[in-house]
Amino acid sequence: MKFLAAEFEGNRTDTASRAALFEKRKGLFVLSGVFSAKADDLLSVKGSESLVICCGCPDFSAETVYAPAALKGSSLRLFLKSKSMKSGERSTAVFGKCSNTADSGEKECPVYIMPDRTYEQESGLDYEQRTAADIFTLSPAALCGISAAQYPDRTVVHAYADENKVIITASAGENILYARTAPCQDGTALADELDLTMAYITRNRGISPDLLLLSGLFATDGHTADEVRKAQTVQAVCAAPDGLLSECTFDAFHKIILPFGAVLNGAKFDFTPEKYRKKKAFAKTMLVLNSLLLVLLVAFTALNLHMFSSYKTKMEKLTKAASALRTDREKTAELLASSPSSGYLLTYLELLSDRNKNPIRHLQAVEPLIMHIGFDRVIISRTDPLVVASSKEFGTLNSLTEFEEEIKAEINRLQSLKYSVKNESRFSYDDLTAHVKLSIKAQGEAE
Repeated sequence: MKFLAAEFEGNRTDTASRAALFEKRKGLFVLSGVFSAKADDLLSVKGSESLVICCGCPDFSAETVYAPAALKGSSLRLFLKSKSMKSGERSTAVFGKCSNTADSGEKECPVYIMPDRTYEQESGLDYEQRTAADIFTLSPAALCGISAAQYPDRTVVHAYADENKVIITASAGENILYARTAPCQDGTALADELDLTMAYITRNRGISPDLLLLSGLFATDGHTADEVRKAQTVQAVCAAPDGLLSECTFDAFHKIILPFGAVLNGAKFDFTPEKYRKKKAFAKTMLVLNSLLLVLLVAFTALNLHMFSSYKTKMEKLTKAASALRTDREKTAELLASSPSSGYLLTYLELLSDRNKNPIRHLQAVEPLIMHIGFDRVIISRTDPLVVASSKEFGTLNSLTEFEEEIKAEINRLQSLKYSVKNESRFSYDDLTAHVKLSIKAQGEAE
């Protein structure tokens, strides 16, 4: 699979400062190209199957919210939103994996917040460009993706700089603890900027890092690297991670480190606002439906042409068959009325009718559910309910709870079509997994 990842500064320019094309082969990413391009050009890059956009966001914030341990699903999401969102500004929140605190009856939940104006205005991208992206994420989250990939069990302060900005993040595994983004202007002393931020992280935020990881100009500019070494102790220079990225030189890696981190994160830090996510999902659904309708239209047209060519012959056969069927039904009715075995015959016909019932006739109503959630297996029999089963894993609590709500919506739709649905699905908010099992039967059918 090929990923096109582009980084935008978030300063209302529609030209990517860094863009890279990656190809994933058996778990290993291969760097296929590095370039700068306008957003419109990125949409037409050949060969990419997934577009990931990474945007700068000085107002990104990482919060920790303590929630009652009993809260789950939609209730937990609403609680976390109410405790973390700032009033007066529309924002999008991404929820990390919660962890239980000892003997307190609460769980600790990381919440990451982006003002919606970053997506709608400051990214520099118009509506078509934004919604073309499969994932819209933020530069601080992408930087932490690199830290988590290289040092998953350590608390890392990762410092990155290029000609336009400085990003300094603190993270523990996939949990972002702190992030700061500042403009990098001519004359900015990067080492001094890092010293001040490190002091704030340790003294004001109470974070004790195990390691200082350097990338961008902090790693490639010799003077800056020397100044950092004088002031900081436990440090390492970021390099292309073994077993994850190949065919990438040291200098090239530090140019594309943010796009690569965004690809590594996947959907864990997708900050696409909910209303736009729903619009994108609807647009994809309509595209699939339109394609299906086009195929059906072509097939139907071809079928009509074939039928038209032999119309008279088929009409004659149909008329004869209808006449024979009427005659047969009349004779059958007379036989049933006059035969001493009429009770036996009626019973036999009823059994034959049940035998000829085809459960596939219900697939038209159930098909949207199957196409929506995917499936591991679909069980169809003549007497038992139609069973749809699937197991899925999710990267975030947000995506799991949205999936649960979508399953409920599909159940309500089937019930509105006079189907009875037995829901034996299980959703695990600790493991971020869903095991869906739905038994579907048309109301009025025998159990």
